[in-house]
Amino acid sequence: VAPERVALDLPGDLTAALRALARREGATLYMVLLAGFGVLLQRHTGQDDIAVGAPVAGRTRTELEELAGFFVNTLVMRADLAGDPPFRGLVGRVRDMALAAYAHQDLPFERLVEALDPDRDLGRNPLFQVVFGMLNAPGDDDGPDLGDAVTAAHYSTGIRTTRTDLEVHVREAGDGLRVDFVYGAELFDPATIARMTGHYRRLLEAAAAAPDSPLSRLGMLGEAERRLVTETWNDTAAAYPRDRAIHRLFEARAAETPDAIAVEHGTQTLTYARLDQDADRLATRLRASGAGPDRIVGIHLPRGPDLITATIATLKTNAAFLTLDPDHPEARLRYMAEEADLTLVVSHRDMALPPLAAQIERIDIGEVPATDPPAPDTEPDTAAGPD
Repeated sequence: VAPERVALDLPGDLTAALRALARREGATLYMVLLAGFGVLLQRHTGQDDIAVGAPVAGRTRTELEELAGFFVNTLVMRADLAGDPPFRGLVGRVRDMALAAYAHQDLPFERLVEALDPDRDLGRNPLFQVVFGMLNAPGDDDGPDLGDAVTAAHYSTGIRTTRTDLEVHVREAGDGLRVDFVYGAELFDPATIARMTGHYRRLLEAAAAAPDSPLSRLGMLGEAERRLVTETWNDTAAAYPRDRAIHRLFEARAAETPDAIAVEHGTQTLTYARLDQDADRLATRLRASGAGPDRIVGIHLPRGPDLITATIATLKTNAAFLTLDPDHPEARLRYMAEEADLTLVVSHRDMALPPLAAQIERIDIGEVPATDPPAPDTEPDTAAGPD
């Protein structure tokens, strides 16, 4: 894969703050930087289990320090970001993980792959797709002393290919740090990597300023990007007939485009016609149990097509609906049911409904007859409007 590079310069004051944080936590600067990089990958991937490749010199013995040759090995640094810990806590996790990895750094990477025997794909590394390394070798003025007969000089061959999807190389530059993001041009756009470098710097700045903050509270967006996400992309206001109820607007759309996709959830899709039919059948069942104006119907369903169906069906009866999130604590659901004076709850037979008030009737959305014709809607079109 042809490589491209985007450079990020971390200033001296930020680097000093990160070094101080590392000292307080009994860690190295690399561990702090790796912790911050783990947060960056968590934000971009949505994963809490982050595996990163880390090159090591492989010269753990004194007699190897001045020996010419290639001893580099690659370690797998696996960070656990679950539970939204404070950044200080994450540094501790990364420190312990890294020290354990260094203790076994003499194990060749090939032997590790052979022992784990993961599913292989010739297009990617078997254990990680990202590399994060820090070069702390002597600078240009501190080259090796090979005697008077030999003159040593540094020569950069450049990076001609990327061995993984993304490689991040950190090195000291004056009192700051230079961070190079090397990426496959066939996989990433330059603008994407440029945004990632900005995100990384702001995450490190936030972590250095407030290391006790949970990971979720560390900001990574610049002001322009924040406005884009929170304002521009959320500017979805659209004119619609505000004198008509929501379910009436839905029915009109179902009549206009019955075969269009209304709901898509994973591999499941519902057309407007099918969703309208399912909602009509459930509305018939709800009316038979007393749903109507001045009544509240509880909906105890996970996010998905059934939740949409139950919501529209309730609106068709001109009743109000109360969403009972299955992930909420049982005491919270019981309190909500009592305060709303619920007598009807739509749920599913596969879901455990917590014990609520004795007078509540449970309607299983999966057992609503599919052949019963919908009851005529004679209720006024006033109870479930957009306001």
